[in-house]
Amino acid sequence: MDTVADMMLSIDEMFANLSRQARNEAISLFMNLRQKKDTPIPEHMTKIIAYLNKPEILGAEIDCDTPIDIVLNALSYTFNQFKIDHDIHRKDYTLIGLMKDLQIIENILKKNKLGS
Repeated sequence: MDTVADMMLSIDEMFANLSRQARNEAISLFMNLRQKKDTPIPEHMTKIIAYLNKPEILGAEIDCDTPIDIVLNALSYTFNQFKIDHDIHRKDYTLIGLMKDLQIIENILKKNKLGS
């Protein structure tokens, strides 16, 4: 996973052609984006995809790795092991593939919580 500085540079590059106000609004959305406890993965991913669509509509170019990094960075602490595994194995994800794997992990975590 990229460092926060790398992600900020990538986000800054995405919004370089936007007006200052539009750029600041878009960057603020990503900086404050965190998965709230008990928010289901599909709902969280839908929010991120909506946030990513706004800069693209405004003309920003987003590479394929940045959305994945944003999703991973915004996950709640319950997905820390998943993030570690991702860093070690560096699986190439699409947003849909990532969402499917996160939903599997989410279901396992729910079952473990209910079984406790």
